[in-house]
Amino acid sequence: MSNYSQNSDGSKQINAIVETPRLILREFTPADVTELATIIAKPEVMHFSPTGSISIEQTAAKMASFIDSYIERGYGKWAVIERQTCQLIGYS
Repeated sequence: MSNYSQNSDGSKQINAIVETPRLILREFTPADVTELATIIAKPEVMHFSPTGSISIEQTAAKMASFIDSYIERGYGKWAVIERQTCQLIGYS
């Protein structure tokens, strides 16, 4: 089950799994690929990651594995959204 839907005007509707005063955690959707790829393509962001920065194609594969995990296991990596801006800022 996805926790993301799109309103009739095309805007995102975030269905949260966990909310804090500052953040929203939710499942990823394929629509998040470009936004996440922009973040994890930056060497300074991925400096301590074993993979280093990765391409949009690699990001799409990574996100597909997150979504597969929701289906197969019932859990997976969550998108971290800044509440004030509704901006994807990473994953956990």
